Amino acid sequence: MDWLEDNTASRRDGIERLQQFLAADVAQGSDSYDLPYDYSQEAKVIRQLLTSDMAIYVVDAREPVLGKYKDELAILSWAAIPVMPVFNFTDSQNANIDDWQTMLARRNLHISTRSIRLLLSLRMRCAYGKT
Repeated sequence: MDWLEDNTASRRDGIERLQQFLAADVAQGSDSYDLPYDYSQEAKVIRQLLTSDMAIYVVDAREPVLGKYKDELAILSWAAIPVMPVFNFTDSQNANIDDWQTMLARRNLHISTRSIRLLLSLRMRCAYGKT
């Protein structure tokens, strides 16, 4: 997020900012040590995001709401596609559902779902090659 804030024009829309990032050297990946950062893995995710119809954002409800998660959601919003938050580990005593829902609502994400069973089912289907 810091690179995006420092190196893209804030007046551009989100997709333009993400495309500018993808065109930058830091997103290309390099074995060279000339660049201070290698964001090639993040670039892979953003490239996929820009070709997707929607994104599923899996939230570990046991985690506190941290700045890095806020940054991730800001970047997801720049892709201009629907984002569906899915809460995982909601049955934990340490679940921070209210904090997460407050943060998500502040980012115009008012609908979410809670389903460990769904996630396990999807993982099993992917693991066994079923869709």
